[in-house]
Amino acid sequence: MHRFQISPALAKDELVVLPEDESRHAATVLRLEPGDRVELLDGAGGRMEATVETVGRREVVVRVGRRHPAVARRPEVWLLAALLKGKAWDATVQKATELGAAVIAPMQCERCVVRVDPAEGDAKVEAWRRTAIEAAKQCGTPWLPRVLRPAPVAAVLSALGKPDAAFVAALSGETRPIRGWAPDIRSGLGREPATIAVAIGPEGDFVPAELEALGAAGFRAITLGPLVLRADTAAIASLAVVQHEFGAS
Repeated sequence: MHRFQISPALAKDELVVLPEDESRHAATVLRLEPGDRVELLDGAGGRMEATVETVGRREVVVRVGRRHPAVARRPEVWLLAALLKGKAWDATVQKATELGAAVIAPMQCERCVVRVDPAEGDAKVEAWRRTAIEAAKQCGTPWLPRVLRPAPVAAVLSALGKPDAAFVAALSGETRPIRGWAPDIRSGLGREPATIAVAIGPEGDFVPAELEALGAAGFRAITLGPLVLRADTAAIASLAVVQHEFGAS
């Protein structure tokens, strides 16, 4: 069954006009016809079964049938990742969406190779959002991550606030695996964490000032094993471990 992304505002309607790009794809690429069954995702936990009503080159109308109850995303996982070049960052956004990240915050670290002109920030975010939408449609998640504009570490920390638990992947110093921190976190909270942040640095790692800022914000130093992982691999691995340890969905 083909999947299409709609806005939460449209999710309550019985008849839904697919967004123009989705309509064009449905009509000219997939060549859907009236009566074909499709699935709609609203990015906010909503998933609906629908049937194609009418097909035009720029407008496809579907009728919503069964609505699946939205399931809360617990915990919310925030990925704070150093901005990477081109395809590596696109892959990070794609896989983070598949692994259930609620927030993707690109950090403009001192050792990042790529730099984003502030004037291009909105266009970059929109492109990354499109990557997230395609990933969500492919894997069937009804949740879309919130993608932030690139910003320095301190600005990202200020924008997001304080999560229940926070980890930073570190190449040196005293570290524990995520499972080694889990008992302390649960004991300190008296419950499972509702929000978890994971910070991943660039290929050259964070500079001391960035690590100090993360430490001051309560980020615990973690290891992802004895091998030195590329930054995009570390981001994916950390999300998978958090999902396994704390039951992220």
